[in-house]
Amino acid sequence: MHSIRLRHPWQCERTDDTHVWSRKFNWPAELMPGETVQLVVEPMPLAATPTLNGTTLTTDANGGSDITSLLVKHNLLVITSSAASSGDPGRCP
Repeated sequence: MHSIRLRHPWQCERTDDTHVWSRKFNWPAELMPGETVQLVVEPMPLAATPTLNGTTLTTDANGGSDITSLLVKHNLLVITSSAASSGDPGRCP
């Protein structure tokens, strides 16, 4: 399994009732044939919906999503959550 860390810069947009975090990233250069890439968001906001390149992700029992087949040269991860479950409803964290 291949690990990547998506640290800053994340973009965050807020509407009256949602927070939308987005992060662009490239194909992992060190990914070897046969390796898988798991996405794990810690902590995942309650009632959050993660999408990668427009595809809604589902999580396994460990809270991960196998995103290997969804990766392209340039990727966009988006996590949408209700403002109430994202912490402070007045700002993007």
